[in-house]
Amino acid sequence: MDDQEFGRTHPARIHCPQCGSRRFSETGQIFALVPMSKTDWGTRLHPDGSIPVLSYQCNQCGHILLYSAKTLKRI
Repeated sequence: MDDQEFGRTHPARIHCPQCGSRRFSETGQIFALVPMSKTDWGTRLHPDGSIPVLSYQCNQCGHILLYSAKTLKRI
């Protein structure tokens, strides 16, 4: 997920896709999105391709948005 590719620069500059609000709060949690693939033997994780992300929550409806922590220069 590349924030620049989707036109996202910072949560304060976009509208919530659920309710249209512009008020977001950083949850303070950092996550890693890890790619997965399905094989004949089950699901396989690929941690070498993981992307660190920060989560932001809409103050009005609670919708969560994920942003690349590297793009926001927070790691």
